Amino acid sequence: MKKGAIRPDLWKARIGICPICGEEFRAVNDFKDTKQKYCSKQCWNIRARVINKCKYCGKEIVTTKSVDKVYCGNECRNLDYVSRLRGENSPAWKGGKTSKSRRLKATKQYQEWRMKIFVRGSFKCQVCGGTGRDLEAHHIKEQSKYPELIFEIDNGVTLCHECHKLTDNYGYKARWINE
Repeated sequence: MKKGAIRPDLWKARIGICPICGEEFRAVNDFKDTKQKYCSKQCWNIRARVINKCKYCGKEIVTTKSVDKVYCGNECRNLDYVSRLRGENSPAWKGGKTSKSRRLKATKQYQEWRMKIFVRGSFKCQVCGGTGRDLEAHHIKEQSKYPELIFEIDNGVTLCHECHKLTDNYGYKARWINE
């Protein structure tokens, strides 16, 4: 292509080669230090397109260099975080400091025991007769001394928080009294 052959008014325009499609073009939009690199807006839009794979499911994602997505959506991101940031990999990990009693109370067997105690006590405090959200399942014989009775229904009673605090083995009272 000879300069000025198509449009004689642009005979001074620089001839460039588009890095996307490889075609020659007249760089009419050059301005001082800024040089026109692409032949059209379509090539300019394609320039920054990147194809990545989702970090979790492996699905292809079309994105741009500036955005550079790693996950195909929020669901994959959340599932990946949950699977990677567990146990020792969690930023909240404190060396496995969860107490034995806390792990016990998270078990299904303990939750069933607790619900059976509430049902047996008709969801009322057995001392004052109060109802509401502050009901607690109380072990008559403390867990620390009688671990074999932890899930025995006869070893439990429904109490409100205030009445529970008055018992002999509430919290660490049993340890303080015996020492």
